[in-house]
Amino acid sequence: MLALRSLIVLLVLGAAAAQAPLSVELTRKGEPPLAAVWTAPVLTLDTEFGSASVKPDKLEQIVFGEPDVVVAAGVELRGRLKLARLDAKVDGKARRFTPRELESLVVVRDGSARGAATFSGAWMTTFGPAELVQRGASVTGTYGHDGKGEIEGKLEQGSLTFRWRDEGGSGNGTWALLPADGAFTGKAGDDGTFWGGYRKAPQRASAEPGKVASGQTDVGVRYHVRLPKAHAGAAKWPAVCILHGSNMDSRAYVDTIVATWPELAEEFAVVGLDGESLSPASRPAALRFNYSYVNFGGPDVGPLWARRQSPALVAEALQQLQRELPITQWYLGGHSQGGFLTYCLVMFYPKLVAGAFPMSCNLLVQCEPDNFRDAAVRQQHRVPVAVIHGRADDVVAFDGGAYCHLRLVDAGFPFVRLFAPERIGHQFALLPVDEAVRWLRQCASDDAETVLAGGEQAAKDGRWRDVGAVLARLGAMRADAARTAALQRQLDAALRPRLAALDRAMATGRDGRWVDDFLAYRAEFGTAAASAKVLEAYAGLRAQQARRGDELFGEWRGAADDAARRAAFARLAAECWATKWYAAMKLWMQ
Repeated sequence: MLALRSLIVLLVLGAAAAQAPLSVELTRKGEPPLAAVWTAPVLTLDTEFGSASVKPDKLEQIVFGEPDVVVAAGVELRGRLKLARLDAKVDGKARRFTPRELESLVVVRDGSARGAATFSGAWMTTFGPAELVQRGASVTGTYGHDGKGEIEGKLEQGSLTFRWRDEGGSGNGTWALLPADGAFTGKAGDDGTFWGGYRKAPQRASAEPGKVASGQTDVGVRYHVRLPKAHAGAAKWPAVCILHGSNMDSRAYVDTIVATWPELAEEFAVVGLDGESLSPASRPAALRFNYSYVNFGGPDVGPLWARRQSPALVAEALQQLQRELPITQWYLGGHSQGGFLTYCLVMFYPKLVAGAFPMSCNLLVQCEPDNFRDAAVRQQHRVPVAVIHGRADDVVAFDGGAYCHLRLVDAGFPFVRLFAPERIGHQFALLPVDEAVRWLRQCASDDAETVLAGGEQAAKDGRWRDVGAVLARLGAMRADAARTAALQRQLDAALRPRLAALDRAMATGRDGRWVDDFLAYRAEFGTAAASAKVLEAYAGLRAQQARRGDELFGEWRGAADDAARRAAFARLAAECWATKWYAAMKLWMQ
C-alpha cells in the first residue's frame, strides 16, 4: 500500500517543462529571509521509494538538509534533492546560492507564502528565546532562557498546531506565521495565553545622516537609529535613546521626536529600542512590542529568566550600539511602560547613562533608592534625572510622577527636577522632552563653563536645588572663581532666612510640626552645603522612627476604607513624622 501511495504521488507531480519565474523567500542559515525571483527548473528528488519530479507550479516549499524536504501540492517528500545551485534575482540583481548555504525556500503566490514560511531558526518569544527546526510540515525545538522547554507540532496552511512542555507543565498551542514581518502570533494553554515571537537575526543598521535605519543587536533587541543631517566622517554625537510605551514600537517614537523637536534631532542622534516581547496587538506589517522588568532584581539576582528581562537586554544594547554607532553618551528616556524601565536602568546600570528622563510612569518597588548601598548610590547620584509627568494624565496618575520625584529627592539625588505641565495628559508628543533633554545635558557636562552657566540661569529662575548641585560640581572643576563666588552668595542669601527659621523650629519643636517646612526646604535647598546640619538632624530622627513608621504604613495600606486610612496617617503624623512614609502617604491622600 505504501509503494502504491508513492506511485500516485509521482503521477501527480510528473515531469513538465520549466514554468514562469517564481516569487520566493530565500532564507540563508542564520539570516532573515530574502525576497527573490527564481526561474525554477523541474526538480528531481531521490526518495526511498524512487525518483520524484516536481513541477514548479506545484512547488510550495523546500527545506534544505539531510534529508531535503520538498512540499508540493500539499504532499511532503523527503530525500536528496538534485540541485547543484540556485540562480535568482534579489532586488533586481543576479545572485547565486548553493543548497548548502540555504536553510529554506518558500514560494510566494498571491502576496503570501504558499503552504507556510519556515519556522526554522532563532526567535525571541513571549516565553523566552526559542530555537526551532522545521522539516517539511514537522516543527520541533526548544524555548526558554535555559532551553529546557520543548515544542513539537505539525504545520498546515501556515498554522502550526503544537504540544509544549516545560518544568511548569505542558499543553497545546497554535502559531500563525507573519512571513513578511519575520514573526508569528498565537496562543497556548487552555486559557488562550498569547504566545508570539519575532526572528532573532542580529543585523547592524545602515545608518545614514537624516534617515531612520533599523537593525537588531546581538541579544535580539530591535532598534531604530537616526543620525543628524550634519553627520559626516568621524563625527560623534550625544544620543537620545527612547523606550516606548506598552503595545507600541520605538520607531513611532523616533519619528515623533524628529517631527516634533526637529532642532533636538539635529543636536543628538536618536535611537529607539523595542521591547523583546511581541505584543498581542501585533498585526501584519504593524508589529508591536512590550518590555519585561517586573521580576528584575539586578543582573545577578534571581533565576536566569528574571536576570534576562528587558533591563539587562537594554543595558547590553546600549553598550553594543555605543561601540557601533558614532555616539558619545546616552540620554535615556522612556514613556509610560518605557519610563518604568528607564528607572531600572538608572538604578541598576547608572554607569551607562549620562542622564535620564522617565515620563508618565511610576517607580517599581525594586527600584526604590533605599534598596541600594554606598558604591551603587554614588554611581546613581552621578545621573541627573528629569521626571516628566503631565498633571492631567488619566492613564498613570500624576501622583506617580510626584512620588518618583519625592523619592529621588529623599534619596539625595543632586540633579533631579520635576517637569509637570498643567494641562497635558499621557500624550508623549506634548510633553516638554526637548527642555528636559537640554537640562540633562547641561547638568551632565564636563565643561566648567557650561555647568557654571547652567547654575547662573538656575539662580535667575529660582531653582536653588540646581544651584547647590552646580556649586558642588564646580568644586572639582576649574571654573571662574569670581562668578562661582557670586553664585554661592546668591544661594546663601536665598536660603539663609529659611534655614534660620527651620533651625529654631527643629530645636524647640518636638512634635514634628516643622516637618512640612523641612520637606519643602530640603526639596529646594537640600543640595546646599549649608543644609548639611539640618539634613543630618532629620536623618537621625528618621532612623529612630523607621520601625514604627513601617508598622503604621502597613496599617495604612491594609485599611478597609478612607476613614481607617486617615486614622492610620494621623497616628503616623503624631508618632513618627520623620519616617519616609509621611510625605508619600500625604501625597497619596491628596
